[in-house]
Formats: sequence, C-alpha cells, structure tokens
Amino acid sequence: LARQRYKEQFGAESECDTRWCLTVPAMWSERAKDTMTRCAKAVGMQDVTIVLEPEAASLCVQNQPGAEVQSGDVVLVLDCGGGTVDLVTHDVQEGGVVKELAAGSGDCCGGSYVDAAFMKHMERKYGAVYTDWIDRKPKDVLRLRKEWLKTKVIFGTGGSTKQALVAIPQSLATALEDAELMDEDDDGELEVSEGEMKAIFDPIVDRILELTEAQYRASARPPTKLLLVGGFAGSPYLQMRVKAAFEGRVKAVVVPPTPGAAVVKGAVIYGLNPTAVATRVARRTYGTDVSVPFDPAKHDPKWRYLHEARGKMYARKVFSIYARAGD
Repeated sequence: LARQRYKEQFGAESECDTRWCLTVPAMWSERAKDTMTRCAKAVGMQDVTIVLEPEAASLCVQNQPGAEVQSGDVVLVLDCGGGTVDLVTHDVQEGGVVKELAAGSGDCCGGSYVDAAFMKHMERKYGAVYTDWIDRKPKDVLRLRKEWLKTKVIFGTGGSTKQALVAIPQSLATALEDAELMDEDDDGELEVSEGEMKAIFDPIVDRILELTEAQYRASARPPTKLLLVGGFAGSPYLQMRVKAAFEGRVKAVVVPPTPGAAVVKGAVIYGLNPTAVATRVARRTYGTDVSVPFDPAKHDPKWRYLHEARGKMYARKVFSIYARAGD
C-alpha cells in the first residue's frame, strides 16, 4: 500500500532514489526488526531504515520552530500509541544530536487497551443482552466503538473527570430498553459514571506511569523534561495523570500540538540524518563463542579439547562479550 501511494504521487521512476523509513516500537527485539526489514525488501523496498518511534518523536520536537526541547535538556520520551507504549531518555546535544541515557523500554498498554476495557465494561454491566447483540449486529459494534472514541478523547478535558455520555446504535438502545436496562428518555445515550470511566482508564494509565517511573530512575542523569507523544497522548486524562505525577520532578511536561504526528515527522528527519542518534544503550549483551585455555574452575569438561598447535588443553564455546546490557 505504501509503495502504491508513493507511485501515485511521485511516479514509479523515482522509487529507486527512495529511502523507506519504517517506524517500530523501541521494545521490539532485534529479530522483530530484522523480520520487518526482510518483509519490506521482499515487496520491493530496497533502501530500508528502521526508526525507533520514541527516537523519531524526540527528533521531531527538537526540530520544530519554537521547540520546547533544546540543547542541554535531558528528555524522557513517553510515546503512547494505540498498541504499545515506548520510552527512551535522551541527552540533547548541539546540532540536534541525541545520546541515549537509559535503555529503551515499553509494554503493550496503549490506547487500544482502554478501548478493550470499555467493551469489557459493557459486557460486565449488561451481560447476555450485550453479548447477544454483539453476535447479531457486528456492523453496529463498529459504530459503538467509533462513538466510544469520541467520548474517550474528551474525558479529562479541563481537568474534569465527571460522568461521560456515549451515543449508542439504535439496535443496542432497543435491546437495552426491552430488557429494562435503559430508559427511553435517555435519547440513545449511555451514561458512564466518573467511577466507571476511571475504572476503564486507570489500569492502563497506571501501567504507563509505572513504566515512566522506571525509565526516569534508570536514566544516567535526571530528566529535565518529559515529552508526551503518540496517538493516545492526545487523551486529556492521560495528560492530566502524567503531569500530576511528574510536573514537580521535571521542568516541563511537553505535549506537541499534534502528538500523533510526531513519530512520522521525526522518522523523515532521522532518515535524512541517521547520525542524529549518536549512541544508544545496549538492550542485550552481545558477544561470540571463542576457544580459550581450559580452566577446570570455569569451564565444563565436555568442551575441553587438545589444541594441537599449542600443545595445551582448550575449552570451546566460551562466550566472549563485546558489549553488556546497559553499556
């Protein structure tokens, strides 16, 4: 699809000069990144660069006019997407270069998990009436999800967490009215109390704050700013909770005007200048197997062998470390 759209806009002949910047969560393994690269090349994307999403967001905000992130800042990037939440901490240096101060981290606790929690809430509250409706009206289920999203993105606006209203499809309203679980006077809107809304949001938001706290403590230097980006970063309730937890510990919690676009824009910046990320902290320990003089106190006898050229006993398959996790 990406190649098709590109050809439609720029023409097939320009594709040979194109660098494809594919953004992935920071929590992805090297194997997952390699799989993404090989799949991209298999469909014709030859010059492929993998870009970590929170790094892209960091670069984007630094390069915006009037940027709130500048040289000398230590920035904790909290990238809250739909599926994953990713975190990195950067030392911002002259010329837009960043150095990583803590290994990137993350978890599957993005905005889509709040959506799933809402659907689970509906099931708990309305039971078989709701589950039977799901089976009968799959298209209306999609409409309900869309209406929930409208409510989700305004919850917490202005610091208010009062009850919310969710418009529901007529088919669901009829089913609930017939079961005497909803009044006809409700005009096709369900009331979700403040407590219910928090019960939907809080397990996910609490996990995000746990990850942020761990990243904050892992940084080699205390972060001076927290950058909140990603699609779910547009949630007023999430912003409110993050600010309540960290505003007294960092100089500023920065939320760009379009937090969901920061990753895409930053990926282009990285693609044009991959050296913008000067160093990263190793997520894993890397090394290779070598043969060394046998030491019975260290080595398993099953790997012992006679090194004929040197006339000594050696041990095979000893792990020689190039870089340790955290370096």
